[in-house]
Amino acid sequence: MIELQMRCRRVDGADLIAATGLSTPHAGVIKSSVVGGTVHLVADPLAGQQAMVIRPEAEEICLSYVFLPGGAAYPEAMFQPRDSRYTR
Repeated sequence: MIELQMRCRRVDGADLIAATGLSTPHAGVIKSSVVGGTVHLVADPLAGQQAMVIRPEAEEICLSYVFLPGGAAYPEAMFQPRDSRYTR
């Protein structure tokens, strides 16, 4: 098991965006949590990725993740080009 913890200070008027964690062939996320803020999930369903938008409720925010060795293959959708101003 791999545990990762990060702390950051609140910036007035700013939300924090943090990854929920992406499963890879090397490690898979089994838990992500936040202390010190309210979490709203946002997602890109075409790429199989999610993020947390965190509204601070304390002077310090603590993000914690737990991973297990081994995980799923990368989502194939991550490698598919999309029609946007960046890919034209």
